Amino acid sequence: MKKNIILNLIIFTTVTFIACKKHEVIKIIEVEQNKAESVNCYIDNLPVSKADFEIKTKGMYLVELHKPTSNLELAEVEKRAYTSEAKYVVFGKKFGLDLDKQLIFERIMSNYSVKSQAITEFEKSGKLPTSYQEREKFVYDSLFNKNSKILIGKVQSGLTTLHDYPYDPNFSGGGTVIMAGTLPFMFPGWNDRVSSIEILGIGSAVTVYDRTFYRSRLSTVVNWGFQRINLDGGADNKMSSGISF
Repeated sequence: MKKNIILNLIIFTTVTFIACKKHEVIKIIEVEQNKAESVNCYIDNLPVSKADFEIKTKGMYLVELHKPTSNLELAEVEKRAYTSEAKYVVFGKKFGLDLDKQLIFERIMSNYSVKSQAITEFEKSGKLPTSYQEREKFVYDSLFNKNSKILIGKVQSGLTTLHDYPYDPNFSGGGTVIMAGTLPFMFPGWNDRVSSIEILGIGSAVTVYDRTFYRSRLSTVVNWGFQRINLDGGADNKMSSGISF
């Protein structure tokens, strides 16, 4: 009897220790990843310190730009914030990104999801009305000149992999799902869970939202080349919907 009690106590202690350590492991991976990044911060194209960027940019239009370098071990990252929609759009044009169309899609579909009661239907049944699916496909294709297919309520276009752990070259575990062009809500069990993404294309972008149906925009991540990108503290484990373009 005593042996069983001691054994159960050991098992309980071990499981508790592992559970408590999970977040510590994630933090360590993030620190190690940051050591391999050259990060520059800007507000309205003016350089600022990382501390000022984190403090002053709440509510602004945020972009995280990952640029290719000749050093494969070093990622060059620009974190940018814009105080107006116009400045955000101008930045996009400079890099060939249709951020104006991304904002239009965001407004149209977030408003339509309320007016059509698609949100109410989704919260009741976990399913999207056919009318919402058709509307989303039409808007996305019209704006981005796509000819996409509807796949389980999401538009099939460019693909992005979503990962539930930050990137670490020495760690290959964790969950992964595939995101198509649009994602009005997360896959079952994936809400507020994404920690890193990999855009399967060159010169692509993904906008991450804190709420379903493209509400409460967090940031737009821009990537050149195939690489795994960690979401920063403002978007890590907060994704509830997204769009790639």
